[in-house]
Amino acid sequence: MIRWNRGIKNWQSLIGGMLLGLWLPLSGLWSPHLSWAQTPFEQGLAAYQAGLYQAAIAHWQTALTTADGIEQEATIRGNLAIAYYETGQYQQAIAANQTAISQFTSLNQPAAVGQVQSNLGNVYEALGTYGRAIDMYKSALEIAQQSGNRVSEGVSLGNLGYLYFLQGEREQALVAYQESLAIAEETGDREGAGHRYFNLGIAHHVVNDFRLAREAYQRSLAIATDIGHLTLQAKVLGGLGMLEDDQGNIERAIAYYEASLPISEQLENPELRARLLNNFGHALLAANRLDEAEAQLRSAIAYMESLRDDLGDRESVSIFDTQIYTYNLLTQILVAKDEPEAALEVAEAGRAQAFSQLLLSRLSRTEGLENP
Repeated sequence: MIRWNRGIKNWQSLIGGMLLGLWLPLSGLWSPHLSWAQTPFEQGLAAYQAGLYQAAIAHWQTALTTADGIEQEATIRGNLAIAYYETGQYQQAIAANQTAISQFTSLNQPAAVGQVQSNLGNVYEALGTYGRAIDMYKSALEIAQQSGNRVSEGVSLGNLGYLYFLQGEREQALVAYQESLAIAEETGDREGAGHRYFNLGIAHHVVNDFRLAREAYQRSLAIATDIGHLTLQAKVLGGLGMLEDDQGNIERAIAYYEASLPISEQLENPELRARLLNNFGHALLAANRLDEAEAQLRSAIAYMESLRDDLGDRESVSIFDTQIYTYNLLTQILVAKDEPEAALEVAEAGRAQAFSQLLLSRLSRTEGLENP
């Protein structure tokens, strides 16, 4: 059987969408008896937890207009940033996180600052600006350790573990994941444990330790199913699909993707949808179902392009670096279908983005020389 090239970087970035630091909204800062309980703020929490991110944004934007003081404003902005992130509105997520950090800093609330820094790191990670993400995660970890907040410490360790993984530091990543998992189990953080098992599965998967990867994925899926976490369910099913694909079990891989995609369709998360469609397309290509594979890849690209709509040039090019393998995979499909002109058109689109990245990189260096 022909094994089509998916590209290791694409594999990492696609499966790496499980961000450990995506905190539950900051409702824990407030007691139920406060005046805004069962108001747009609480309605936003309910919508978020149901995966209705646009509805959550609408409720929290309404809540922001009636917030009583800086503390409430900061809390709402922190929540808005999470929902913006989920829907791929990265510029809005950055702005909301930065404002919330400034407000919590002015209130001398370091624990909240660390939590929002972790969320901001998630956004930078999604954009492929890993240096900024690491800075945020390390700061959040330091704050958590100083304040004795074990849950926050576990999340920050998990986030750093994934960045180590992306940079090829597998042993460091495993240590961070295991420490993070131990903290999640110690503190009873079941959702956190579900994410950590998933990332442990990734770490084992990438070095072809399929048995340990499967065990970790299955434990993650069991937790996600038990607590009703649809996003994690979709992602773990996608991870299991990749595991079967990498072992040549293409029909099993397709079955996992077909289970994950309807779940992802319930969510308002274009990044997750794009990643699942990409990997489904790869499995369909391996099964020689070329027309279906092409359709899935074109849908994935449409979602990816929507993620770049509100970004500046540098951010757009940076995130494209995490997406280019989908263009390469679609090119392979079109070549296999004997459609050279269409394949060339897709390849040129990828090369044009890569050329833009090169130009912007040179521009940045030039600006740095002119403005020391």
